[in-house]
Amino acid sequence: MQTHQHNLHNTMASKNTIDLVLQWFRIPVILLLVSLSACGGGGSGNPSTPDSAQTIESSIASTKTVQNYGLQIYLPQGYQTGTKRYPVIYAMDGTVPGSYSRFEMLRKVLSNSGYNNVILVGLNSISPTRRFVDFTMPGAQAYYSFLTAELIPMIDAQYRTDPTNRTLSGHSLSAEFALFALYQDLPEKRFFTAILSADCSCWLKADSLLVPDWDVPIDMEQKMFERSPNLPVKLVMSGDSNANLQRATNVYQRIVGHGYKGLSAQFTNYGVGHGAMDEPEFGNAMLYVFGPPPR
Repeated sequence: MQTHQHNLHNTMASKNTIDLVLQWFRIPVILLLVSLSACGGGGSGNPSTPDSAQTIESSIASTKTVQNYGLQIYLPQGYQTGTKRYPVIYAMDGTVPGSYSRFEMLRKVLSNSGYNNVILVGLNSISPTRRFVDFTMPGAQAYYSFLTAELIPMIDAQYRTDPTNRTLSGHSLSAEFALFALYQDLPEKRFFTAILSADCSCWLKADSLLVPDWDVPIDMEQKMFERSPNLPVKLVMSGDSNANLQRATNVYQRIVGHGYKGLSAQFTNYGVGHGAMDEPEFGNAMLYVFGPPPR
């Protein structure tokens, strides 16, 4: 495994941080199968003491995509009795009811490694078919509008969030969307300060066809650069040698090759499998985005 970092537009190889992360937690890894469905209705929380962590089940109906999405909102220990505002991680591919839960894995990484200063919002998908609508172009435009015009304002209104510190996390196909979100963010109103793109399916189209040099994302990234060479974002990308390593590497090199001012970027190579890499990569990303957990 190798990790490479770029700060501003200077390139350097960094020490692999995975071992440090894995000292804090040992969670069984389950292969990610992305077939998610939305849940309707309002929100509900698990029983808790005033100072304990809490997970709230909720949902949101989008007028942008005309879909209902299930939500899982993790409030860390101390949130309920405090007054401070918290960074928020928006994690796509949140859960498969009765099966795999990416949200639960990410929540355990935060909890077990001591990150009690972050709110986690797990955003469920609708179905395998719908993922190819929401996470690829052109449907990614409506999904981005849903996130930025509907979901984020709702979360900001209901919880003590820090609007200047938002992270968007995706794995596989939702990691592709994470880059589409980066490309659509405008410099005068940037919604995400960190983008986590784990083993990106770069680039699958809405018809499920793989086109590595698809001109749509290439054009979107070029227009992002032309709008402004300033990109004050932490970009954390990764790839697994058994899956999307080479394609994700090519996209990463294209982005950092532009020499954006203010960009901090890290790329890590894995060789543990497409699903298995998601857990250690998220812990690695937390170190890069937030630094060591508070003690």
